[in-house]
Amino acid sequence: MSIFNPVPTVPYGVASSVTATHTAQPKASTVSLVAKAFDPRSISGLVGWWDFSDYTTVCSDKSGASPIAGTANATFQSVNDKSGNANRLSQASATVDWVYNILNGKGMAQWASGGTNILTTGTLSGWGTPSALTIFVVLDSDNAADNFKKIVTGGVAAEPWNNPQCFNLQQGAASDYAIERDVFGATPTQTSVANSGSPGLITAVFNTSTNASSINFLGNTGSDSTNLASAFNATSTVGIGGRHDVLGDGFPGRIGEVLIYNTALSTADQDKVKTYLRSRWAVS
Repeated sequence: MSIFNPVPTVPYGVASSVTATHTAQPKASTVSLVAKAFDPRSISGLVGWWDFSDYTTVCSDKSGASPIAGTANATFQSVNDKSGNANRLSQASATVDWVYNILNGKGMAQWASGGTNILTTGTLSGWGTPSALTIFVVLDSDNAADNFKKIVTGGVAAEPWNNPQCFNLQQGAASDYAIERDVFGATPTQTSVANSGSPGLITAVFNTSTNASSINFLGNTGSDSTNLASAFNATSTVGIGGRHDVLGDGFPGRIGEVLIYNTALSTADQDKVKTYLRSRWAVS
């Protein structure tokens, strides 16, 4: 097939010599469309994103400048934040394990039961004083009897903050936990969300505006009115793998990826993040 280009019209008063052209049409080409991978930063409100499978962010030093090799088990001291807020998690010494190729071909952070090192941030950058937050945690607990209360917020009625935790949010004093104590109070009534012992994804939303929380773990859902303050403290810090104030209360298991947003994400946005994490880690 060819295209014939006729002689164009020449404006009045312009002397010109124009030649018609006959040009062969180029062959059709095939264009491959590749879907852009989901990026958690595309959803507004991301404050912290710690991806233990990305060994370029897992470092043997506290300053986050010396990534581990990522080809074998190792100990590490810090993990850099991928949210863009520089909320690095670190510990006093490099004693938490990074376990190679443990879940869906990816590495994870691992604490022995009763471990002594919690990873903590400084005061959260990009946090503000939010009235709600949404948390996502990919984990693999060694204790199949642990429910949500125990692995995230504690679980003993008298002291809900006094058990191994994979995630906690501290406000001010070392014992002032925004989720453990301020949310659940001295006798938490949050519906226990069972743990089947399989690796899984926790999604939790805490909303001070509605004074309620919603938690989903391994497809099991719990929701309840809670003991929330009017807003989360501007000086909040995050702890992963244990308690801020007591060493020896380490999370018994492995953690793969943690994201925290300083807002109550819509169901649609939650689904985007959950689909991303479930696909990456092959978990429920």
